[in-house]
Amino acid sequence: MHRKHWITAGFVFIGAAIISVNINTSNDTSLASPVEKTVKYTPTVKSAYPQPEYQPIANIPNLTAESASIYDLNAHSFVFKKNAYVQKFNASTSKLMAMYVIYKRMQIDPSLQWSDQVKITNPGVAKMSIAPGLGEIPLVLNKSYSAQSLAENAMVVSSNESITALGIWAFGSNDAMVTAMNTEAQEMHLQQTHFYTTSGLDVDDVASFGLQLKGAPNDGRNTSSAYDLTMLSQALITEFPQILQLTQVPQVIVDNIIHQSTNRYLKGFEFFDPKHGIDGLKTGTTPAAGQVFVGTSILPGKHRIITVVMHSTDRFTDNNKLLAAINR
Repeated sequence: MHRKHWITAGFVFIGAAIISVNINTSNDTSLASPVEKTVKYTPTVKSAYPQPEYQPIANIPNLTAESASIYDLNAHSFVFKKNAYVQKFNASTSKLMAMYVIYKRMQIDPSLQWSDQVKITNPGVAKMSIAPGLGEIPLVLNKSYSAQSLAENAMVVSSNESITALGIWAFGSNDAMVTAMNTEAQEMHLQQTHFYTTSGLDVDDVASFGLQLKGAPNDGRNTSSAYDLTMLSQALITEFPQILQLTQVPQVIVDNIIHQSTNRYLKGFEFFDPKHGIDGLKTGTTPAAGQVFVGTSILPGKHRIITVVMHSTDRFTDNNKLLAAINR
């Protein structure tokens, strides 16, 4: 995202083209929402999971991120938390929930296929796609694009217009799509998560295109927390692991134009290091949210890790510090 900044089982990308919750109590309060609130978490009974791969970490110094976390997905256990329950604006990491509800929708509606041609019939989507600082990949009104290509655009390039068009295709309208995202957040008990837009753009970014949730306040912004983004990512990866076939792709080509991934950890980019084992997940950026990154990594014989940094001024350097703390 610039200035303001799930696919039925068996989906294969390029080449042949998530939730048990281990909750800890917290007295953190919401700082980013117009309405502050304190949420109490009740521990759940632990199931038989592998022992955590890493010992708990009390502090990681010199993080610019206001909130951060490290999570051992195999052990379902947090290794590190910094303000993990504090509500923050989450920008384009909203697309993780968007993909989750689309995957679920496709499970119950077999008429939806990734080979479907999605016709751009909403003028607002076409207009937003060419708006400076908002659009990533121009989508032409009344032109059709495959659902698969729109998903690729959304997860690789963080295309706001592509995920919005995909949501309208899956749910019939933009409002129904955003409502489904909020319903799923409630069912997951993500108490700091709320959506006004599919893409993660602010309401005042998309209001002129009519792409906000009906009744959304003019200053509405999508929110989440490091804890909530971790639980969402756990659900997404566990239930729809094919998402990783999208998030580890370094670029897409649309109309002969190369669009690079926003994840600079992937091979070919400046933060790539094979010792990290990073294969996803999502970046997010708006002036209000700062830099956000939800990462996931796995190495042979090791547990899969989910890392989150929110409201960072240097997200990849911050994430490097999280990885260094566990010698990864």
